[in-house]
Amino acid sequence: MADKKTVLVVDDSPLVRLRVKNALAGLNVEVLEMRRAEDLLAAPELVAGVDLVILDLYLPGMDGLTALRRLREEHGLSRVPVMVLSVSAAPNDVRRAVELGAVDYLLKPFTDEALLTRLEKIVGPLARTGPSPAELRLRLEAEVRKEVKRGRRGNTPVSLLGVGLPAGLDPEEVEDLRARVAAVLRETDACLPAPGGGLVLLLPVTPREGAEVVRQKVQRVLERAGVTPVRFRIVGFPEDGNGEKALLAALEKEEPSEGPAA
Repeated sequence: MADKKTVLVVDDSPLVRLRVKNALAGLNVEVLEMRRAEDLLAAPELVAGVDLVILDLYLPGMDGLTALRRLREEHGLSRVPVMVLSVSAAPNDVRRAVELGAVDYLLKPFTDEALLTRLEKIVGPLARTGPSPAELRLRLEAEVRKEVKRGRRGNTPVSLLGVGLPAGLDPEEVEDLRARVAAVLRETDACLPAPGGGLVLLLPVTPREGAEVVRQKVQRVLERAGVTPVRFRIVGFPEDGNGEKALLAALEKEEPSEGPAA
């Protein structure tokens, strides 16, 4: 098995940090998070031990290019690989990042596949791991709880789309399908492995009719991958439950029927 890797994401957007964590879910990778460049420079021992720093250019306070230059000037940190992750495609930003020693430059928004390809090019093969059903359940509950809280505060809907995959798929096949599905979602959406197999899509600010549009996209992705039969079920906050446990219970209450839920 490939050695465990550690990736440090420095980005002030919690959505981007979550997107990176979701993309690396199920891999032998520990993801650390920071929101400011100053935090990065204040922790040289931690930074020296990571396999890759993923650095945004536009940060509150010190910008990413300044942080990259400072890292290269620090004894013991000059060889830590840094990949820039930015919305800017400006030639000057790309050129300056490369001049300062960035090993790669990835534009936002990005796909899981693009991120994984760049990471494996830099740090080597990323081993697939299989978290226990209990760990998957805790993670899923935590993510649903967070979006339900946001939905309550903003008086906005949240939908869950359960995707029942055929039996017999191995973990790598499921992870490949998860990455394919995640690639067609919005940046704010999440595609998570389900504790009992299959996938759960978490769709913030999305009513049931919006979730049905997503279901159709997902079905097309899976059909192109040759995966059949697939079963779907849609539940939503607040109509199907007012908390994460109630929503997940509604999602699992009965075997999803093929095609959209009624």
